Amino acid sequence: MQLNVLTLDMEWPNNIPPRKLRQWLLQELKMYGEPLRWAITSIEGLSEDNSRKLNIEAVVITR
Repeated sequence: MQLNVLTLDMEWPNNIPPRKLRQWLLQELKMYGEPLRWAITSIEGLSEDNSRKLNIEAVVITR
């Protein structure tokens, strides 16, 4: 078992409302391991193409 620290830039899909963001993020983080702690450290607002970007810092457990 190992702890890994991640810093990720993720695109926040337009079809995910804020109330479902936590659930979506946990699902995305599971691709890297079991999420132990995580935080959204910044959000870049809408750009010309309506995309939103999240900066995520996370600690995940891998086996």
